[in-house]
Amino acid sequence: MGRSPHYALTTVTASTTDPVTLASAKRHLSVSSTGDDALITDMITWATAKFEADIGRKLINATMAIYADAFPADGPIVLPRSPLANTSGVTITYVNSSAGTTSTWSSSLYDVDKHSEPPRIYPAYNQSYPSNVRSTVLHPVKVQFVAGYGTTQSAMPKLAVQAVHTAVAEQYRHREVGAWDETAETGWQNVIGLSRWE
Repeated sequence: MGRSPHYALTTVTASTTDPVTLASAKRHLSVSSTGDDALITDMITWATAKFEADIGRKLINATMAIYADAFPADGPIVLPRSPLANTSGVTITYVNSSAGTTSTWSSSLYDVDKHSEPPRIYPAYNQSYPSNVRSTVLHPVKVQFVAGYGTTQSAMPKLAVQAVHTAVAEQYRHREVGAWDETAETGWQNVIGLSRWE
C-alpha cells in the first residue's frame, strides 16, 4: 500500500479453473495416452502458481484481499496483483476508531487506476484517506478486489499460456528426477519476461 505499514495478501475466492486445459497441455507435450493425466493436471496447477507468483499477476479471475495496519500516510494504495478485472469489484473497509465497527469507504471518495502496473487506488480530488481507523486491532484496513484476465481459458493471454506450457513441458521431461535447474529457470525467466508486456 504505497508508503503504508505491513500488509497481508490473501485469496478470498480462488480461481475456479486452470488457465490451460489438460487437452492443450497434452497436445503441447505430444502425449495421447491418459496414464499421466493426473500428473499433467498437477503440473498445470504448479506452473500456473509459479507464473502468477513470479510475475505478480492472476490469470483466471480470483477475488483477493489485502489487510493493512493503516491507510498510506501519502501516495496510493498499490494492489499487489494485476490485472484488475474491474473497478466495481473493489471494496475498501476499515474498523472505525469511534464505534469499533466496520465501515465502508464510499467508492465515490476514491479513484481506481486499473491501467497502471500494478493497479493503484487514490483518494478522489479534494478527498483524503479515512482518519478514524482503529489502531489497536490487527490489520483494521481491508481492500478487496478481483484480479485476472477473465473466467475462461479463451480469455488468457497467449504468452501466458505459452509460459505455462513451457513449465509443464520442462517438469514432464524431467519427471523422474524432479529437477528444475538453473538452465530451466533461465529459460523460464526469458519466457515470462515477454509476458510482462502482453
